Amino acid sequence: MPSQDVAVSLFYDGAWQGVDTEVFTAEKIKITRGDGDEGAALRPAKVTLTFDNRTDKYRPSNPESPLYGKAGRNTPLQVAVDDIEQTTVEATSWEPDQPLSTDRTKGRWSVDLEAYGLLGRISQWSDPLRSPFYRFNLATYGPDGTDTLVGYYPCEDPRDARKLFNAVPGGAGVFLRNVGFQSQQRFAGSDPLMDLNTDGFVTGTFATRGVDAGWQFSWTMRYAELPGAGLFSIVNVTTTTGVIYELSFEDGVNLFLTVGNTVIGTVVASGVGFGSADFTLWHMFRMKVTQSAGTVSVEVSWMQEDGDGFHGFTWTYAGTTTGELKLWGLTRDVEATFGHILGVTTGADDLEGPRVDAFHGHPGEPAGTRFLRLMDELGLNATLLGVEADTWPMGPQRGDTFLNLLQEMARTDDALIFDSRDEIGLTMRGRVDRYNQTPVLELTFGVDVAPPFKEILDDLDTHNRVTVSQRDGGDYEAILATGDMSVQPPPDGVGEYKQKVDVCTEDEDADLPVLAGWWLNRGTLARSRYASVTVNLGANPELADACNALDIGDLITVAGYEPDPVPLIVIGLVDTIGWHNKRITRSVTFTTRPADLFLPGVYGTARYDSGSTTTGSTSYAPSATSIVFSTTVRGDVWATTGNGTPYDCVCAGERFTVTAMGAVSGTGPYLQTATVRRGANGINKTLPANAEIHVATPGRYAL
Repeated sequence: MPSQDVAVSLFYDGAWQGVDTEVFTAEKIKITRGDGDEGAALRPAKVTLTFDNRTDKYRPSNPESPLYGKAGRNTPLQVAVDDIEQTTVEATSWEPDQPLSTDRTKGRWSVDLEAYGLLGRISQWSDPLRSPFYRFNLATYGPDGTDTLVGYYPCEDPRDARKLFNAVPGGAGVFLRNVGFQSQQRFAGSDPLMDLNTDGFVTGTFATRGVDAGWQFSWTMRYAELPGAGLFSIVNVTTTTGVIYELSFEDGVNLFLTVGNTVIGTVVASGVGFGSADFTLWHMFRMKVTQSAGTVSVEVSWMQEDGDGFHGFTWTYAGTTTGELKLWGLTRDVEATFGHILGVTTGADDLEGPRVDAFHGHPGEPAGTRFLRLMDELGLNATLLGVEADTWPMGPQRGDTFLNLLQEMARTDDALIFDSRDEIGLTMRGRVDRYNQTPVLELTFGVDVAPPFKEILDDLDTHNRVTVSQRDGGDYEAILATGDMSVQPPPDGVGEYKQKVDVCTEDEDADLPVLAGWWLNRGTLARSRYASVTVNLGANPELADACNALDIGDLITVAGYEPDPVPLIVIGLVDTIGWHNKRITRSVTFTTRPADLFLPGVYGTARYDSGSTTTGSTSYAPSATSIVFSTTVRGDVWATTGNGTPYDCVCAGERFTVTAMGAVSGTGPYLQTATVRRGANGINKTLPANAEIHVATPGRYAL
């Protein structure tokens, strides 16, 4: 390359290797990052470039190439400018192009390379992630033979399953009778589970570990209805010593624990210390067996979904061994739904704590925390810009494709999720992190903004009837009934524009109205939009540092076009690097959206706007320095002299400064005489009668 300012590297032999000297200067490097349009699917980062292949080095199938066996599908590739990484992607396509000749001194010998960020791979993952409870159990207790897990039957099998899936090698021999899968009943942290009818029967086995020092057995269940009079088996466990532990339910009230043929414990399940014990609701059970000094202790405890913790009792009997878990069996007496049958050795952590959170589906987990957790579970690099606790609290996580879960997090928090620039990974930028930023790039129209720069006044992104829907729940509709952007037909409004936003939030009743209001505000922003802003860095090299540092979600401004600088949030970019006369040419086009909603007022410094003030029945010439404010709502009157002046207002496109404001007179409309300094934004015009007057920079409410 003619300059060291642009560096291209491939990762092989355990390190980044510079290859920029072999990039074809006759072709451009094109980098695409972030979204192309709000509301669209998450767009992967992309790089296209062309290698000079006269040495046949960059044809991956060439066995004589020094890259043979080292570079190929998804080899990491990085492009940096002035030592700042602009993107890190994976080479997904190598396409050699050569003449029909063996003479490499003639013709064009090249390899077109196309590379995508991690989102490119994720978008092809069609299988849903397993449920939070399944993922936690497997990650915590381990699926292989060296770990503490001796058997795990999630019971989340497909509808036509003929046997239960066991996540642990060595457990087999499951017998099923009269069961059904994909039940309509499930708890928040699970996928659909297994129904047992009244004569249903299931047994399974455990792997052996050679550890005779105690064990834990857990399961989840709910009855279709509480059993009546009689004794009904719930579960039974057989150990390698031949001892059978059986938990039963009697007369809809008592729990019985038998070891062998001996009843060693009886409790009233609805008594003190047992919570509600309504077993028609989902419960997580645990049976924990330990041995010490000739005594075997058996703890049976349970926790109800959305309950207040574990309840239960411990019984003891004389014994010197616990044996290992060998077999398990489920009730054949009462219609019930079961799932997540799990056995571990005594060395495992107690089946409480974080496992309870997974049982509930991680409710209340901030969107940023969920993003980081799932990325960590999948072994993927993740960056969160912002504070986890500032992102929106999510509802229970359901099984879904990872891409859908990412989009759900982004919608719920109104976050941006995009390919990281400095590693193969993803970055999430929360809504709050985009509030009140200092501009990274300050541009001036006619000076350093390249054409085309188009102001667009259209109905794209206009939504004045917004329905926010909770996943597996209800919805809430917010409507803008009056005003220029309302559902009223023109000229009173713009007509009806509907939008549906699917979210997953912790508190449906409290959160949906708030989120609906936020999305309604986004869809009724009464201003022009600027779809893109282009900077020619060949003509404006002084902006290179700011452009190199800028990332998705940053704030830029454009002055000199509107009376005030236009604030814009960058949601995507296209960076094009080329060469002309051995000099680098470069332009960056930023995909942008209005930033107004992300500039909320700060308490103590923000000003409240008036929604009911006009010029009344009087017009005002450009030379007028006294204007009567006519306000119809008493609470919208303006701060008077000595109580907040001066401040700027805007009317009919002109910005003027109120240097003094008189007292209120009248009983409606309420009249105040303002002393003003005209043309603060360079516009000085006749202000028509009945024109709206607003604070020039109102303090918007944040979400």
